[in-house]
Amino acid sequence: MARLDEKRKAKAARCAKQSERPSGPKLTGRNRKRCGARTRSRNGAPCQCKVVPGRTRCRFHGGLSTGPRTPEGKARCAEGLRQYFVQRSDIPNKRR
Repeated sequence: MARLDEKRKAKAARCAKQSERPSGPKLTGRNRKRCGARTRSRNGAPCQCKVVPGRTRCRFHGGLSTGPRTPEGKARCAEGLRQYFVQRSDIPNKRR
């Protein structure tokens, strides 16, 4: 009888682990969905690129980075932009 209780406990533990997993098929490689964003170049036809894992759009239509979100990241971006413009202002404009 004790052995039967152990089996039931093991089965209950397995079921609990399975319920924690995300439901549905794993979306990797060939199984990933299509982006579906409306394009201008193909008369409004939906985009056929595969979505970025964990997102709903492809890399061309907003599936990748949305920029820095933390104050440290925003400060890093602003510093890089400042350095770019400082270098740019040192270069004489040849078109004038």
